[in-house]
Amino acid sequence: GPAIACATSHVCDGVSGTVTLTTGTSPTTGTLATLDFPNTHTNQANCLVTTTLSGTGLVTTISWSESTTAVTLTANTAPSASTAYQIRYWCGGN
Repeated sequence: GPAIACATSHVCDGVSGTVTLTTGTSPTTGTLATLDFPNTHTNQANCLVTTTLSGTGLVTTISWSESTTAVTLTANTAPSASTAYQIRYWCGGN
């Protein structure tokens, strides 16, 4: 499955961050990763998420949904195998 980690020289927390999501050898559609908030929100978070691929730019086949506890990244089409995507997120709300 995919591996996700905070990108080098970035801070990743419950408000914002930049993570690197590297797909496995046989990626499929569906949930790629869940970014859990350190504290539960009273209401659903309001998040903006961008996914980019070096040399390609914005990736629109990965979407997200937010809840009171996390942001979930979903592949709408199978992403490329063994590929590192950069995910930037910012979540507000309470």
